[in-house]
Amino acid sequence: EKKAGLGLILVSDKRGINKRNGGNLSYSYRANFNEETYLLLGLSAGLVNQTIDYSRVVSENFNDPTLFTGQQQKTSVDGNTGFAFVWKGLEVAASVPQLLGNKINYVDNTSGVRASYTQARHYMGSLKYKFMISEDKGISVAPQALVRIVPGTPLQYDGNVNLDWKDKFWIGASYKSNYAASVNAGVCLYKQLNIGYSYEFIM
Repeated sequence: EKKAGLGLILVSDKRGINKRNGGNLSYSYRANFNEETYLLLGLSAGLVNQTIDYSRVVSENFNDPTLFTGQQQKTSVDGNTGFAFVWKGLEVAASVPQLLGNKINYVDNTSGVRASYTQARHYMGSLKYKFMISEDKGISVAPQALVRIVPGTPLQYDGNVNLDWKDKFWIGASYKSNYAASVNAGVCLYKQLNIGYSYEFIM
């Protein structure tokens, strides 16, 4: 009855000497209070393979004792949870990515160097409101504010706005505090199959 959903998320992320591959299974549940008011709950769990490739390091001193001699690879369990409360055009949401906050330890068997990588737990909250510009044409605009808290780091906030046409096409812009501005656009190819593109301007 469209109350429950299942999803699969696959990730391949490469940044410098770091590479992260993984996958999560997701479950969601929708609790309806009336036609325009409902609560969404979500939970996901999976595995993340974290690799540090020191063969790609550019260093002034390769005798630095903190450098590994080769590639280090570890796999850990990942988990995420969140909820969203929707009332008419208002959406209040919160989530905790990397819920487990695992610490991944690396040991170089050749040199004995030890290092660790922490999948820091994030706390995120957002507020969004959808304004209908034209009911007949199905055009709406939705501004959103998001706050992100990671222990030991400065508070971060995002501001987003999206213009949508009948859930078929959208265009938007975002600002990430002290970091970047971005633009994005997307289109619905078929039912729930969407494709989108985003470009960030680092500031």
